[in-house]
Amino acid sequence: MGASVLDLRWRPDGALERAWVRIPDGSWLGVEPAATREAPWGLSDRLWHARAAPGAGASIPAGAVALTVLEALDWSRIDRIPVLAEPGRLPPGGGAAVLNLLATLAARQGVPPLCYRGPYPGEQLFLTLLESFRYVPATVDDPLAAFGAGALAWAPAPFEPRFVGEGLYVQWRGRIEKVVWRDVAYYRPDWQGVLRHAPRRVRDAPDGVRCGLWALGRDLEDHLRLAPDGTLRAALEPPARPGAARAAAPGVWAGVAAVVAAPIGEGGQDAGGDSQAAGRDQRDQFRAVPTAGGVLG
Repeated sequence: MGASVLDLRWRPDGALERAWVRIPDGSWLGVEPAATREAPWGLSDRLWHARAAPGAGASIPAGAVALTVLEALDWSRIDRIPVLAEPGRLPPGGGAAVLNLLATLAARQGVPPLCYRGPYPGEQLFLTLLESFRYVPATVDDPLAAFGAGALAWAPAPFEPRFVGEGLYVQWRGRIEKVVWRDVAYYRPDWQGVLRHAPRRVRDAPDGVRCGLWALGRDLEDHLRLAPDGTLRAALEPPARPGAARAAAPGVWAGVAAVVAAPIGEGGQDAGGDSQAAGRDQRDQFRAVPTAGGVLG
């Protein structure tokens, strides 16, 4: 769990030169400050995506891809949550990683709670902010509505990203809050009193922490068992369910095709002598094909 997750490079005058943060799939997002003015709000920082870890120096790694831009910030004294131009262009977990970078630096700087004054203060941004901030005031009755009305501020509360092993990423903030296993994300259902719809859940269990499917008020199957610090104890194979989908035999597909293709006349009668016979023959074959549950047809 000692893998590098953050690479910050500062200029002699104290301004940020480059920042790189590792995201759940193991690749990196980079911030290039004051990179362009080609945005509706003017001066903007650019976000880059690189497959490999950044090397020495401040240059953008070869093969890195420019993704989108955000409002330019003074990263040495963060004063707001910036507007991001195209959040949909970020890879999974990228938005949470950038906001956690913001929260990490803001916490180090001891700044007061930050506000978001941009457009579209919707549910997705709200949920992502909950991963690395705490909303204030904490006593508000409907925090999502208050966020949409511009009535919330966000106190930095960054998480610790842990790359535990091959394909396993854990977000830790006093407890395991989010797990990504082989590109599938699992979440706690409760975030600062907000209940999050989470069909893939992280939950505490007597033997540690478990990740799995949840529906109808109960766990359906567990996929992972972790230690409280995120160490993988077991990857659990879900039990095979009766009647699970499986590939059909060629004869089944031939029968389905014949049933669909056979012409039907008025009153539901087959029309056309040759087609009628062929369709009947194929239907007879179709009925006789055995399946896991007996005979199909």
